[in-house]
Amino acid sequence: MVNINCTEDCTYQESGKCTLDHVVASNKVNPNKCTYYVKKTDKKVKSRTLPQQ
Repeated sequence: MVNINCTEDCTYQESGKCTLDHVVASNKVNPNKCTYYVKKTDKKVKSRTLPQQ
C-alpha cells in the first residue's frame, strides 16, 4: 500500500490523502497536476471494478 499525500480538489482526495485504489496506463500528461486528477463535484464517483464471473 502506498500513502500519497494530496491537497488538490480531486474526487479521489479525502482528508489530505489520495484514495485512488487502482491505476491504469494513461497518455494524459499534465506536469501541474496528477495524471489521475479529476475535479471534485457534488456527485459521488463510483469505483470501477471488473464484473464477477
